[in-house]
Amino acid sequence: MNNFCVIILAVKKNVAFADDLVKKLDGIPLVQRAIDKAKSVTESSHIFVVTDSEEISTISDRSGVNCYYDKLLKLDSQSLLNCLNVFLLQVSATYESTILLSAYTPLVAADDIINGYAKFVESGCDALVTIKQEAIQMYRARGVNLFKFILHFNKEPVFVESRAFFIIKSRYILDFNGHDITVYPYVLKDNGIEITNYTDWWICEKLLRRRRIVFRVIGDTAVGMGHIFRALTLAHEITDHEIVFVCDERSSIATNTIAGYDYLVKTFPEEEIVDQIIDLQPDMVINDILSTDAAYIRRLRERGIKVVNFEDLGSGSMLSDLTINELYDKPNSSTKPVRWGHNYYFVRDEFATAKAHKFSKDVTGLLITFGGTDQNNYTLSSLRAILDICKNANIKLYVVVGGGYQHAPALQEFIRQADYTNIEYTSATGAISKIMEKTQIAITSNGRTVFELAHMHVPSLVIAQHSREATHSFACHNHGFINLGLYETGTTERMLTEALSRLVHDSDYRKELFDNIKRFNFSQNKQKVVKLILGLLEKAKSDA
Repeated sequence: MNNFCVIILAVKKNVAFADDLVKKLDGIPLVQRAIDKAKSVTESSHIFVVTDSEEISTISDRSGVNCYYDKLLKLDSQSLLNCLNVFLLQVSATYESTILLSAYTPLVAADDIINGYAKFVESGCDALVTIKQEAIQMYRARGVNLFKFILHFNKEPVFVESRAFFIIKSRYILDFNGHDITVYPYVLKDNGIEITNYTDWWICEKLLRRRRIVFRVIGDTAVGMGHIFRALTLAHEITDHEIVFVCDERSSIATNTIAGYDYLVKTFPEEEIVDQIIDLQPDMVINDILSTDAAYIRRLRERGIKVVNFEDLGSGSMLSDLTINELYDKPNSSTKPVRWGHNYYFVRDEFATAKAHKFSKDVTGLLITFGGTDQNNYTLSSLRAILDICKNANIKLYVVVGGGYQHAPALQEFIRQADYTNIEYTSATGAISKIMEKTQIAITSNGRTVFELAHMHVPSLVIAQHSREATHSFACHNHGFINLGLYETGTTERMLTEALSRLVHDSDYRKELFDNIKRFNFSQNKQKVVKLILGLLEKAKSDA
């Protein structure tokens, strides 16, 4: 006697809506999906489709599985037993167990059936039913306290039966005496959606079309947090697909920041990270790790994985499907997959409703910010250099540091002793655009913040934190910036005070810079980049 068979009940008289079993769900008929799933569980000779439809019978024959066809068949308990009596007798005599598989739970995988069968055998029970957990808000007739009603968010978890699949020892199939049997409850995960209407169909189709995208990002005191926020901004837009973030063990700042946004984050040793990414079987890998090497990108692409890189000047950029180098206005190659310049820069979501400046002759606010980490503590150096100018002009100072800033005690002590009450200190803000709305001038590093300030029309003084930043050419006079280059002790402070003094006291000069910067608006670029990425995913699907 064989271990088990799979029976797929596909009766068109008992459908959720017209022709649903033969209607294509993400390009494949619903009943075909069930047949394909069964063939991943057992051999075709042990699969039986029970139907009243000649069309479904034809699909079964072409799929190489057995079919019991009776156009008078109805899927209710009495007619089922009457019509299938001989067939079920043969099944019970041939197989120890029978798996009844529903076509209406297309997200349930073959692995679920295999694991369920293993649990069924291990339990020694007579049958297995699939169940799923749902969280519900129970209604109870009672006097309603308005505030408790509004604020009562605690839903109760309950288990409900699912039609996904049912396993029974074959000798009980035709048990007309209704003997009590022992039942093992098999809990499905979040893939137990059952199609009962068009809304369920739409949801299942959306989920079947999901692809897995791995974001590999870095973020620590050396490289800052710009890579993290760029990746998060993109991830927030790609809502139709599964997102997984991968970091190396050194990027603890990145791991902790991303985890706060409720994305799945995996951390691996640097030497294992490529193998681990491949094991995740992604459809696409988005690298925001600075320069990549050709060998790494080649390994991904050899496995049919689409590759997108950001801020990449390495040899891997030439082999990617798409590289976005938005911080570099001057291309250093003409390779087709690489897109260059600020036309591909996109602002974070908080800037979507931010109000860019109109020119003001008066300077009432100045922003100092050097990104998420500021490892060289240019925040304190700049504040110390320009404090007297701001005091004399009664300019409010907004000092903003990021979550990775390690020099807070020294900075806070300087502010405390500065004898100037018009300083506002902020750490790890989630709304720097709100502060930019209050400032007519800024002092910052030569990274992504430069573009945010351009978007907000804030002429700024720019200091590069390292040699890579110094190669970013966007921050120039023609774009509304005063670029002071790489920091040099003593020299930079002098240049900073001279430039700021002119900006504060020479409104014509500041108006010239403002006129240069006011043309920038990066609101539309995000959708342009997202469209490029999603286009690659669609191509990956069509190539498969």
